[in-house]
Amino acid sequence: MSRHDETVDAVRRGRGDRGQAFVVALVVLFTFTGAAAVWLARDVNQRVSDRSALQSVAFQAARAGAQQIDIASLRGGNPETVVIDGDAARTAAAEAARRLAAEYDLPARIVSQGHDNGRLDTWAVTLAQIESGEAGETGGDGPVLSVTGIAHAEVGG
Repeated sequence: MSRHDETVDAVRRGRGDRGQAFVVALVVLFTFTGAAAVWLARDVNQRVSDRSALQSVAFQAARAGAQQIDIASLRGGNPETVVIDGDAARTAAAEAARRLAAEYDLPARIVSQGHDNGRLDTWAVTLAQIESGEAGETGGDGPVLSVTGIAHAEVGG
């Protein structure tokens, strides 16, 4: 067999492999694209779920704070003027936020709380979701997610 015949045989053997690399590249591309789409969908779903749970905890904490009405202000003044007891509201809101965040298994902390825009009949609580390792730290990259819950105190029916 001459050198020319060997070259021709080698070319003929390679003809059946045309396009195989392209097919492999497409399979790899679609596999990675599919995996990325699944990961992204899962990540977005978890973030939406965490935001919803955090919003619920913030509102319930604000509601617990708004229920701490200063009884002396009701008895001594205008019955339509409602004043929230700030110290009792802070304690009630912090306890509610701690308990509910634990039930949701949500690492969260109160960023701020107090009367909303100076209104003595409204209580606002801002919660931040934190990374697991950040719970006891003061530094870090900051909150992952932050929401505010606002509740208005009313007396009567």
